[in-house]
Parts: sequence; structure tokens; C-alpha cells
Amino acid sequence: MLAAGAKELLLPDVKEDRFEALAAFHQGEWLFGHLGYDLKNEVEALESRNPDRLSFPEMAFFKAEHLLIFEGDTVEIKSSDPTLFQTIEDFTFLPSSSQFGTIRGSMSKQEYLKTAQRLRDHIEEGDCYEINLCQEFFGTIYQASPVDLFLELNRLSPKPFASFQKWSDQYILSASPERFLKKTEAQLISQPIKGTRPRGKTKAEDARLAHELRHDEKEMAENMMIVDLVRNDLARSAETGSVQVEEMFGIYPFRQVHQMISTISAELRPAVHFTEAIKNAYPMGSMTGAPKVKVMELIETYE
Repeated sequence: MLAAGAKELLLPDVKEDRFEALAAFHQGEWLFGHLGYDLKNEVEALESRNPDRLSFPEMAFFKAEHLLIFEGDTVEIKSSDPTLFQTIEDFTFLPSSSQFGTIRGSMSKQEYLKTAQRLRDHIEEGDCYEINLCQEFFGTIYQASPVDLFLELNRLSPKPFASFQKWSDQYILSASPERFLKKTEAQLISQPIKGTRPRGKTKAEDARLAHELRHDEKEMAENMMIVDLVRNDLARSAETGSVQVEEMFGIYPFRQVHQMISTISAELRPAVHFTEAIKNAYPMGSMTGAPKVKVMELIETYE
């Protein structure tokens, strides 16, 4: 799906309930945009004190002027512009080169390992069960074609939830294998990922690595903890007794890695708007760890 042009924007004020604003903005139309991690501070009694070097709005959505829906070898165009198809036909894409400065991490290797050990101490002391430790990589972009970079990213690492977004003069280039939340009529589905192995150089090695992942006690324990967390998150919005684990420890191959993916489903209560279901499960537990509030406090302290 491709959405172009914005006929209406949503940039809710930080002082209002932004998930309620999103529900009011929806009105049954396709919306495109993003939710920032720091919306956690609206969902829970948390705060963010670290510098934000990207300065994306925490929530931003738009209603598209033009919508292209691709299916198989066909495309459906929804637009009030009768000349749009001809404009697309006449367009010529000219690839351009990109040039970057040195890319650096926000932590040195020594700092990263020291922090990881401190978080292991928190686990051993019973503060949390598992936690994600991430760091930022940054550098100077001297010249870049965001579209070219996105196409190259998808050539190297094709993923089912790849996304390209231009917002003003900012871009998001994403190649994600993970589904946070899907709603089809009243059914909700979440598919958290915990557990990874590289692809093998031969069929035999590839099969061995997939088998190793499926039977690794540590990977299965991590996956199970997040499945329990997601079940609890969905239960906040679901019909009583409707939360089900559809698949546990599924092993899925991607271009570079095998991933362990579990699938949890639920039936949304009629009185609950889908934006409230997002809020009740936000942010995704596989991005934080468990228990969610405690690990988000630790992430804020250590990242």
C-alpha cells in the first residue's frame, strides 16, 4: 500500500489524551503515521529524561490524498485527481548515490558490556525477568536518497512489515519482521518475536540452526515470558475468555536469520475502540521486557 499527500493531519498536543485524539481523527478512514516510544509516559506513570536527537513527534498521522493498493500484479488507485495515473506513467525514477560520515554508537563496547552486566544483576536480584538493551548509532549524512536506501534495505533484508515514511523533512526506513497488533473486524492478533539464529551456509547447517533455536531453553523461556505479557495486555481489551495462544515457538526463516515467533489472538470487546486496544498494549512487550513498567524504568536509566 502506498499513501501520498496529506489532506488532513493529526499532531495532537502533549496535554491531551493522544489516543483519544487518534480515535476521534479516524472516522473510518485509512490513517498513516507513527507512534513514538515515549508515548509510554502517557500510558504509564513514567518520564523521559534522556536527549532526543531525532525530534520526531511522538504521534503523527495523516489522511492520504492518493492511495495505491497493490495486490499480486494489479494496483487499485483511489484519488480525486483524474490525472494521477498519467502522472505516474510519465514519472522517471533516477537513482542517486548516498554518502555518509563515520557511524558511531552511543555506547562503547566496554560501556555496553558493563551495562549488560548491571542489567543481569537486576534480573538475578528479582527486579525483572528479561529486558531489552539497545543503543543508538548516529553519524553525518552528507548526501542521501531515502528512496534508494529503502529499496536497497529491502533488497538486502526483505521483511513482511517494511515501511517507508516521509514526514516533513524526516524519514523512517524500516525493515521489520514483527507484527505488533492487527485488527480484523473484532479479532486482534499480536505476534511477538523472541529468539534468533543466523541462517546457515548450507541446507544442513541451516536446518541444524533452526532446530537448535526451537529447542533452546533460554530462547523458549524468553519467548514464553513475552507471550504471557502480551496475553495480559490483550486481555485488558478483550472479551472474557477469548485470549488464545494460536502458535507457540514457531520458527520462521528470513533472509539473514531464523526467528522464533508466537501468535496470540483475542476478540475485542464491542465497547473498546481499537485505539484503546493499542494503548492497552503499548509499547510492545518484546521491545521492552517484563514486567513492562519496571523494565521501562531501567531502560530509561541505562540506555
